[in-house]
Amino acid sequence: MKTLEVVNPKMDERRIRPEMTVREINARYPACRAVFARHGMGGCGGELGPDEPLEFFAAAHRVDLCCLTAELERAAAGGQVETVTPALEFEKKLSRLYKSYIRAAIGITLTFGTAWGAHILATIALNRSFDAPNYAGTQAHGHAQLYGWVGLFIMAVAYFSLPKILNSRLRSLAPAWIAFGLMLTGILLRAVAQPLAAEPLFGWLVLASAVAELAAVGLFVGDAGRLLARGVAPARGFRWFVGASLTSFLALAALNLALVVPLWREHGTVIADPANSRFLHLAVFGFIINMILGYSLRLLPIFLGLRPTRERLLLPAFLLYNVGLAARLFGGGLAAGMLMFAGMALYVLALRILEPSAGEVKARGVDASFPWFVRLAYGWFVIATTMVLGGDVYTIMTGAAPAHIYTGAWRHAVTVGFITTMMVGLGYRLLPLFAGVDLWRPSWMQASFWLLAVGNTTRVVFQLATATGERWAYLVMGTSGVMELTALALFGVAIAKTFAARQNVLFTPEQISPRTHVRWLLDNFPQAREELARAGLRHVRTAVHIPYFVTLEQAARIHGVEVDGVVEHLRQTLGGATPAAASADESKMAS
Repeated sequence: MKTLEVVNPKMDERRIRPEMTVREINARYPACRAVFARHGMGGCGGELGPDEPLEFFAAAHRVDLCCLTAELERAAAGGQVETVTPALEFEKKLSRLYKSYIRAAIGITLTFGTAWGAHILATIALNRSFDAPNYAGTQAHGHAQLYGWVGLFIMAVAYFSLPKILNSRLRSLAPAWIAFGLMLTGILLRAVAQPLAAEPLFGWLVLASAVAELAAVGLFVGDAGRLLARGVAPARGFRWFVGASLTSFLALAALNLALVVPLWREHGTVIADPANSRFLHLAVFGFIINMILGYSLRLLPIFLGLRPTRERLLLPAFLLYNVGLAARLFGGGLAAGMLMFAGMALYVLALRILEPSAGEVKARGVDASFPWFVRLAYGWFVIATTMVLGGDVYTIMTGAAPAHIYTGAWRHAVTVGFITTMMVGLGYRLLPLFAGVDLWRPSWMQASFWLLAVGNTTRVVFQLATATGERWAYLVMGTSGVMELTALALFGVAIAKTFAARQNVLFTPEQISPRTHVRWLLDNFPQAREELARAGLRHVRTAVHIPYFVTLEQAARIHGVEVDGVVEHLRQTLGGATPAAASADESKMAS
């Protein structure tokens, strides 16, 4: 095992300060990596950790900041650290795993998912009939969205984040890779084979897809369940909702197989109602929404600076929502709808998501529109559950089920308005943080937001308007699919580019650019402080704490000098210099 003895430069009396980033601490004091790992912070943000303030990460991981700082001070003073550890190698492998899941999820939604859905919607609009598309194709598209886009996305986030949230660890990633292969195979087989399942060969493929998906879900739920059982307990509400989601996911995969067997036997292509409606209800409100509600409790109070959660309301909210969910699966009708609505209302009151923020919104490295996604999503959640309850009231009053136009509208309100909007918003914020790089083109977030917001509103409002039979209502509704597909395409490209980016922490003078962070520069080239002052950035000479987000371009603008001249001066004067951390590695490395 290789070790590194770190010689600390003269600094302030306090080595570790709350405004320092995790990456800065790890770069200066490699011994601190073990402390972060003990508190469930290891592996997030790449090898050196995220470029986020220590105080933010302490709050996110529910660790006392004073105690953590004291531990880090002791580790930094000791200066002895293993530079190549099994834990770090495992985290690198875990990073490859979750990125594969995310890429597959985005690939599926841009093909069999949202793209196919936009085609289906265009067919409806042009023919002025919801019966115009092949319904087997519509079901296959929906399955790709539920299992591919949402399912793989949730599995990716869970595999990467649960070990850190619960301060536990997976023994092996082999089951996760097997689950990935099985899940992807099952999704692709179902998308291709269901519309053709009247032919015996394709019927067998549909059956095989359901078996593969059940095996994949079983492996995932087994891994996640063991983490929940062994891990250090976070807030109870997180465990309740995530546990309910995992249970629903396993039940959903089993139900999927049970519904596919008759198709195989009878050479059918469509799963009929009410079985299909129950399947969709369990998928959307059981598996997906329970998971979102659990992670919202964990993440949103920190990221959005929400007021303290009303913990006493969480258990009633959880019980009402999930009892209502179960009751609806068995035909509970209005009573089930009222229970779910009451649970949703209590949850929103508990989380305080629709109240003004009391603290700072944590949107470092992304666009300021990040909170818009979350608040819009929860607004649609309220609208969708209200529409579900309204449909139940209509059934009691008339004795008939609501028309497909109405049911389809509220389903879209919850699947795109709540679920997809939340996934895209949190994906823009979390995935760069996981990877340890800044989001590529943060400005694209606003474009994605408005396309999703306008697209979903257009779909819900004008789908209801098609009850008039007017051609214009159908045509306007048809444009929503293109808007939503464009939003997800922007998201997909931004995340792909973000994943392809490399961390720029230890760099050479030739890599210095206007976007280089001043603190990164000083960490790696301490002599650069004097050179920056000579180049015209005079305040840098005496500055004690330089904010982590300040780039050379911003500093030059503040001092009224041309940034290109500053960059060229640094490249010339620092040419041939070795980064401080790199030289320490080379001089102190011993076997």
